[in-house]
Amino acid sequence: GHQAHLGQGEGGEQVVDELSEPGFHAVIVERVGTTDWLQSRLIFEQTPVRIGPHSLPNRLFVAPMAGVTDRPFRQLCRRLGAGYAVSEMVTSRKELWGSLKTSRRADHTGEPGPIAVQIAGTDAAMMAEAAAYNIDRGAQIIDINMGCPAKKVCNKWAGSALMRNEALALEIVE
Repeated sequence: GHQAHLGQGEGGEQVVDELSEPGFHAVIVERVGTTDWLQSRLIFEQTPVRIGPHSLPNRLFVAPMAGVTDRPFRQLCRRLGAGYAVSEMVTSRKELWGSLKTSRRADHTGEPGPIAVQIAGTDAAMMAEAAAYNIDRGAQIIDINMGCPAKKVCNKWAGSALMRNEALALEIVE
């Protein structure tokens, strides 16, 4: 069920809400700003964080970016100190899973865990199937794309366009 744990987080952020269901965990935080750049940097570089059962060494995350966060880039970012790196966006459309492009995007060979794959789509059943498919291939965290502003993604009501349809977004998350 839904449980809120409000208060101060480990890195100085304000925890606004927390949702934990079987197989799903989310923490919503509000950044508490500091004007001290060095203090902020130390917080992000030296403060561990958890995503569900996974412990990350720091709060330096590499966001999923199509055409950018391929495996070599993720590995380089991890070597340079990132605590977490998510794959490029992969489709929830089953007929494309076997394509070379999708296979390369979801390839995490040789990467340290947790392995995170971002999926995009608008059909809750297809998204669930895509999540299971990626978990079967080694993904430990599934990131649902609700932030991509690209027209070709939003025109299909995926990415950031999902935020316009709360009911659909909730159905996909559940």
